[in-house]
Amino acid sequence: MVRKLLYISDMKFIGPINPNTFAAVFLASILVFSTVAPAQTPNRQTAILVEADADPTCAGLDCPPWHVVPDFDVCLKADQKFYFGSYHTWKGPWAKDVNLHHLEGQQVEIEVGDKHIRIVSPQLDINVKRIYGAGTRFRIQSCKDAHAS
Repeated sequence: MVRKLLYISDMKFIGPINPNTFAAVFLASILVFSTVAPAQTPNRQTAILVEADADPTCAGLDCPPWHVVPDFDVCLKADQKFYFGSYHTWKGPWAKDVNLHHLEGQQVEIEVGDKHIRIVSPQLDINVKRIYGAGTRFRIQSCKDAHAS
């Protein structure tokens, strides 16, 4: 029978180790490190995109020669709760042309997580960074007055 020896990082001899003991320690470490608390699972719900406020990413002569897609701040209302998010696109000629103004006042499906909100409609499927607090960036008074949920 072959006996395995266990050494720690500074090469000190601990002693012979039984294969059954090794397997038990290995399985216990897998169990300990795999039981990390799972992140909040997003729940899908129907919401109304109340407002989409576009932020121009460039102006005048500082714009590149191709079309630059604007960034958007969004205000969503689902079950009397308001959610706020910020959408930033890639800045290049390959950027997906997203115009959220077309969805204002329409129903969309959302999945709300701690850091992101996924907005799904027949026209698009995007992730926006979740913002906690509306501030004064929106035009519609209900979005200005609402507290983030």
